[in-house]
Amino acid sequence: MSAFNTKKILNGDPSLIPTIVNKLQEKFQADGYEVTMDALSSGGYDISITKGNVFKAILGMKTALKITLLPQGGNISFDAGI
Repeated sequence: MSAFNTKKILNGDPSLIPTIVNKLQEKFQADGYEVTMDALSSGGYDISITKGNVFKAILGMKTALKITLLPQGGNISFDAGI
């Protein structure tokens, strides 16, 4: 199995990061996932998304999906991977 990883520059003002983070949290929690978020001093966020112990058993990992959103100039750097 190959690991998922994607990096993009999103065309959006970094002030939108908290709104994006809240929407991601709402969506994943509604689908039964556990979401933890860490605000970074840069104005960005680290988000970890897990679902019980299913991913731990299958992938041998603590986190199923990790998303990082960071301000980058007038845009948003998006990095997601397992």
